[in-house]
Amino acid sequence: MMYRHVTRIYRLIDRVVLRRGPIALERTVKGTAFRIAKFAFPNRIPSATAELYLARALAHRLERRNANGSVSGQVPQPLSGVRSVAGLSAKERIELEKAGVVVPPALPSWAASEMEEIAATLDPAFHPAGPITPHLQYYAMPLEHHYPGIVYARLRRQVTSRIDVVILVPWLKQGGADLGAIHFATALHDTFGKKVLVIGTEAADSPWASRLPEGVQFLDAGTEMAQLSADERRLVMVRLMLQLAPETIHLMNSYLGWQMVALHAKALRHTTRIYASLYCDDVSEGGQLVGYAQTFLMDCYESLDGVISDNGVVGAEWSRSMGMAPSLFHVVPFPVREPAQPLLPQLPAARTLLWAGRLDRQKRPDVLLAIAQAMPDWTFDVYGQTVVDQASPALAGLRKAPNVRLRGAFNDFYTVVRPDHLALVYTTQWDGMPNILLEAARAGLPIVAPAVGGIGEFIPGEWLVPECADVQAYVAQIRRLADDASHREERVRTLTQRVGDGHSWGEFAAAIGRVPGYLTTAAAQLAGDVQPGTDARVDAAA
Repeated sequence: MMYRHVTRIYRLIDRVVLRRGPIALERTVKGTAFRIAKFAFPNRIPSATAELYLARALAHRLERRNANGSVSGQVPQPLSGVRSVAGLSAKERIELEKAGVVVPPALPSWAASEMEEIAATLDPAFHPAGPITPHLQYYAMPLEHHYPGIVYARLRRQVTSRIDVVILVPWLKQGGADLGAIHFATALHDTFGKKVLVIGTEAADSPWASRLPEGVQFLDAGTEMAQLSADERRLVMVRLMLQLAPETIHLMNSYLGWQMVALHAKALRHTTRIYASLYCDDVSEGGQLVGYAQTFLMDCYESLDGVISDNGVVGAEWSRSMGMAPSLFHVVPFPVREPAQPLLPQLPAARTLLWAGRLDRQKRPDVLLAIAQAMPDWTFDVYGQTVVDQASPALAGLRKAPNVRLRGAFNDFYTVVRPDHLALVYTTQWDGMPNILLEAARAGLPIVAPAVGGIGEFIPGEWLVPECADVQAYVAQIRRLADDASHREERVRTLTQRVGDGHSWGEFAAAIGRVPGYLTTAAAQLAGDVQPGTDARVDAAA
């Protein structure tokens, strides 16, 4: 009898006072009343926490609020226990949090329905508003469709000026293609007056971004987009390109950039010309040709305004093997910088050979090891480190070879050249036009290299090793340099002349200007006024 009287009084106060007052007041009064009732009538009050009770009561309050504000003809959806709290709007959740209400873990509707059935047939404690619910957890796939938009907005806010040319790279770190991207950005900005944006599309460090000239912006989009899916990253990049609407997009080894062109070129080409730099095919361990050209070129070539390389060999090969017009391919030889300090003259009786590069499969460290084993009376200074093949058996063999000195990584080729170096020995299985050969020629160092990629365009064929794995041919070339001083001087003189004539900053800028459509008419005219031999920008870029 007492319980019924107390209940009637409580409901009257709730209806007249509490429901019309602030949520904080309702929470305080109901919390106190719940604890008193649980103590006074332990057999009448279910075993549940005060917070669960309050959550259910406040959910009913919001239900009534929603029902009163519903559109005519629409039946408000019922709210019950925890499920009603899970379906609250953001504003209602904030209101509850300000009131200090701890909302219990939300349950999906199917779980709540099953728990209601279990409570009705087996145990009331399993009711969604019962004592078990606070201890349950469930996991759902987070679908945050708005997050790509947030990432796009962050990227867009970082670009504050009009952009003429966007260069898409994976990153900017030590490497020939990265140096080429810096050369292009420098020439476009300093020589042609373009507004240039370089975008790194992979989540990786870009230490060489600091080598970009002042006025060229680097945008680390890869890090910003790291938490997005592959499709989301592509769509964010497409949206950014469409909104920036640059005159030119230049792909330089960016996988994301190639995906973007493969799927969205028609949209991009309404306002933008698209070019790609490709230097050579890679070769898989099974001997198959792989790389960007093999993966994307057949599908994308009709969407490209041009393919730019540092040599003409690869373009001719792709044109022949893929049936593309030769006019699609253009050669822009990279410039080579001058040594910061004058180099010492070579010793007449030099008995040391220099090797420099990445100690990975492409550069054939196994061939280098075989050469060193075939010439035990010579010393090999080996500069470089592994990037991919950390557990290479060839590297282990080089460490054990008594006539090989592993010198570690290097940042500047000119600083590792010494007077006792007879020649640069360059081993590789596939390549474009390696920048290190240009620097060796500039340093006055003879070169022993294979007839691979664009190397034959720079070094006469009779001075090349015919096959990349022909160890005896390497040995013969080295011994001829050691035994014939006049021949060695002829090689140095010829290659020094070639690097000076074809790889100056002026020639580089002029070659950019000759690529059809790459520059505007006014800029192309400026390219025609650039005089060969102006190398000031090379030092800044390299």
